[in-house]
Order: sequence, then C-alpha cells, then structure tokens
Amino acid sequence: MDVSDIARMLADQVDSLVRQLLPNAVREGHEWRVGSCAGERGRSMAIHCHAPRAGIWKDFSSDDLSGDALDLVAHVLFAGDKKRAVAWAKSWLGIDGMDPDRLKTEQAKIKARAAADERKAAQALVNKRKMIKAIWLAAKAGLIGTPVDLYLMGRGIGLGDLPRLPGAIRYAPALEHRDQKTGEITTWPAMVAAVVDGQGEMISIHRTYLKDHGGGLVTKAPVREPKLTLGSYAGGIIPLARGASGRAIKDAPEGDTIMLSEGIEDGLTMALCCPDMRCSAAVTAGNMCDVDLPPAISTIIIARQNKDAPGSKAELSIRKAIDRFIDQGRTVREAFPQPGHDDFNAWLQAQGAVSAKRGEA
Repeated sequence: MDVSDIARMLADQVDSLVRQLLPNAVREGHEWRVGSCAGERGRSMAIHCHAPRAGIWKDFSSDDLSGDALDLVAHVLFAGDKKRAVAWAKSWLGIDGMDPDRLKTEQAKIKARAAADERKAAQALVNKRKMIKAIWLAAKAGLIGTPVDLYLMGRGIGLGDLPRLPGAIRYAPALEHRDQKTGEITTWPAMVAAVVDGQGEMISIHRTYLKDHGGGLVTKAPVREPKLTLGSYAGGIIPLARGASGRAIKDAPEGDTIMLSEGIEDGLTMALCCPDMRCSAAVTAGNMCDVDLPPAISTIIIARQNKDAPGSKAELSIRKAIDRFIDQGRTVREAFPQPGHDDFNAWLQAQGAVSAKRGEA
C-alpha cells in the first residue's frame, strides 16, 4: 500500500488519531488545536478535521513543521522518522496483516474517496471565489470622502495625491467580522482589497475593519484581529499602483520594476513617494516567498521593515523570497526606512506633509 493511501486512511479517522497522539488537543470548529508536536496545551498547532483537508496540519511555533496525517504520526511519535510512522500506522489501522484481496478493495475505496474529495474541493474553491468576488464587487469603488479615505489620511496617506486611485481597494459600509477565537460576530465599515495572482485574477480579499469616531477620525476597529483575509492568498498580491506604464500587472512592459511591501499602508506610502513606481502589497512577509510575478518584471525592490529583527520569522521569509527571485533571474534590491521608524508608513507620518516627501524614500 502506498504511503499516500496510508495517510488518507489516517485522515479518515483524524479525530481518533488526534485524541490518541495529542490528548491535550482541543477541538475548535473545523480544527484541533494544541501547543505543538510535543503535545502541550496551547493553540500554536492546528490540525484540520474535515475533507478535503482532513489530517493536514501545521505547527505555527515552528517554521518548518507541517504535513499530512502520516507526517503527524512521524513528528509526534518518532521525531520525523517516516519509516517507523508507516509501521505504526499500519498496525493502528489494522492493515499490517490484511489479506491481498481485502487490501485491493480498501485501496479502491481510498482512490474513489480521493477522487470525490478532489471534485468537492475544486467546486468549493470555485464557490468560495465567487463569494469573495461578490463581497468585493458589493463594496464601493469611490474612496474619496469615505472612512477608508479618512483612515488612510490618518496614516499620512492622501489618496488624492496618488496619480490614480488603487482599483484593488474598495469601501464596504458594513461588513461582518468574526472573532477567530470566540466566534463572536460584529459589523464594521471596512477597507476591502482584492488579492490577485500573476494573471490579475482575484483569489482572495483582505479586509481592514474600521471604526468611525466622527469628526474625520477613523481608526482600525477595536477587535482582536482588525485585519483578516478571506480565501487563500498564497502567491497573491494587492496591486496598489501601476507605475509609469499605467498597465495592469499581467500586461507589465518588459523590464518593468515592482516595489513589494508587506502591508497596504506601506505600499501606498511608497506609491506616494515614488509615483513612477509599480507598487504592490504581499499581505504578509511569509507570502513574499510565494508571490507569483509575470516574467516581464525584471527588478524587485522589497520595502523592508526595521522591526523585522535578524533571525526573526519575517526576516527569514524575506531572505527566502530574495533567494527565490534571484534564482528566477531577477534583480533584487532592498529599501529600508530611516532608523528609528518601524516601517515606511511610520516614517511618513513622522515627516508630516505627504506631497513634500515624494522622491525622498
């Protein structure tokens, strides 16, 4: 029996498997949560419960530990030894002494379930992306004078000073926010940004929930996580400025340059300071490793953050991204804000007037 078949059989019994391997794990919605592969209490490790991702897990306390249900056995019981994990799994599943005819029957069932799960997953992805796009389309395209405009103005970013408004960003007057820990649902105005792949197709949305205090003051909403994504943004970017060419990223001219930031505010800061530069946000430092860029873009400038300490998870992710871009044959440069400022937006706010700072970054 192939190891992938064994992993799928384990995934079919993921609840029982987790209870045996990690007795301190706690069920939270569609996931089991525990401290780490060591099994202590906590939430840093998540294990999916339902198909098509049943058994898929990641230990967020580590940069490298993740995998399927068989990998879970290997890391929890055998320090990553897959061979010993296979032997244990066969015994636990009761297939180590199974007769050949019954084994073939089980394999056929596994393959049938796998095919059904793949079809279900493909349809679920289509449905989710339709829902994501509907949320974005329902939001308002005109930003000037909205709480989004006022929020960004409070961050030193005047949208009216941009050569053109970022088409990826919209304003939703009322959007539901679900607390990721308690499940509590509240409603807030929000900045909704489209996350697109290298061909410009929307794959996810990023939401920044806002609180309008009145009198022109708008801040992030007082919730546990005021910034959330919906859908997988892996490899995607939020396009913020098209630069001198004025072309969408999928139509970028040969030899084009892009400036990549982690967040929207830093990206818009760079778009203000460098109006001829194509600027996009990678959503997170970790996602920068996977950003999908068209071959026409030959130079990448990464807008760094001074708060990313050497050896930190964010710094290591950016180092991986740089190596990957260089391996692709691109030129990579790094830009840092002045010392004493966490990021470019913090630097911008410390300077005062936006228009006077163009070209100084």
